Amino acid sequence: MRSKLILAALLLGATPAMAHVVIGNPQAKAGSTFIAGFRVSHGCAGSPTTTITVTVPESIITARPQPKAGWTLSTTHAKLATPVAGEGGPITERVSSITWSGGPLPADQYDEFVVMLRLPDTAGVLNFPVLQSCQKGAENWAELPDASGKRPAHPAASLTVTAKDATP
Repeated sequence: MRSKLILAALLLGATPAMAHVVIGNPQAKAGSTFIAGFRVSHGCAGSPTTTITVTVPESIITARPQPKAGWTLSTTHAKLATPVAGEGGPITERVSSITWSGGPLPADQYDEFVVMLRLPDTAGVLNFPVLQSCQKGAENWAELPDASGKRPAHPAASLTVTAKDATP
């Protein structure tokens, strides 16, 4: 029993080394407007973070990033195959990626990069690959779990979208 407790303590102590970019609240209802906070919990091998690029899944038509003091914000757009109805008229393109650059965010501090999303009407898991660039090096948080569900070394940030009538 004592060896199991020691092993558990060692594993818990190792958790910060396994940290990655995550969505602060990783569950939301289908069809809702959701505020996603992408939490960056460390730099790249001790080097400060200077750029965060979030790739937005194709099923999300509306993504509006929040500006961040000290950082430059830019977006990349992709044309939609078929326009969709929007509040201000037809939507013909969507935000496909969002980049905050500048900072820097010291390696021993964390911060959140926020995006308002209009979630799709269907339940499922949405994966958001995130490229974290640092003064020295980079981390590409883009891997998906394998068929067994095993957590990869560099997982993409994920959001579980529940059915509209489900309680997140």
